Amino acid sequence: MIMKYRYLIFTFLMFTKSQLYGQEIASKANYLEKIKAEMLVEWPKNRTINLVYHGHSVALMIKSLF
Repeated sequence: MIMKYRYLIFTFLMFTKSQLYGQEIASKANYLEKIKAEMLVEWPKNRTINLVYHGHSVALMIKSLF
């Protein structure tokens, strides 16, 4: 029974910490600005950039980049 309460208290504290110190939503004005600038570099000074997306709004986010 004590272990159950310890687990619940630990879970609550971790959730509270993540809510207090969470990150802000990215600004549309400078979101991925360095990546976009790097994508404009022309050959032979360019390099491969791998973008990995996850979530539900991938198509909308890619559309908003350009």
